[in-house]
Amino acid sequence: GEAEAREFFERALSIEPTYARAYAGLSLSHFNDWTCQRWNQWEEGERLAFEYACKAEELDETDHVVQAVLGRIQVYRRNFGQGRRHLERMLALSPNDADTLMQTAIYFGFLGETERSVEMVE
Repeated sequence: GEAEAREFFERALSIEPTYARAYAGLSLSHFNDWTCQRWNQWEEGERLAFEYACKAEELDETDHVVQAVLGRIQVYRRNFGQGRRHLERMLALSPNDADTLMQTAIYFGFLGETERSVEMVE
């Protein structure tokens, strides 16, 4: 479904080129390819995931979903300090969004904050 999702995000951008969430969605679709599906295109998936996430942040640095996406990518890139900064920013912007908390909790676990991760899930 990643290719189909990209079509929808690109369609949204054709209507509203400054829609940060569409760039975040493109980023996540490439993140999924990078980390779960297309091992033979590792570098390209990583690059596209990061570039689209950066574009999303450039357009709206106050969007908590954008911050969560950037945090996830930075943790996977082993830029742990930057990843933590984005994850903390996500929490500051929207501490009660259950969907984002569930998706983000695992990354605090990767950062060694397992108790915090469990609290977020609960």
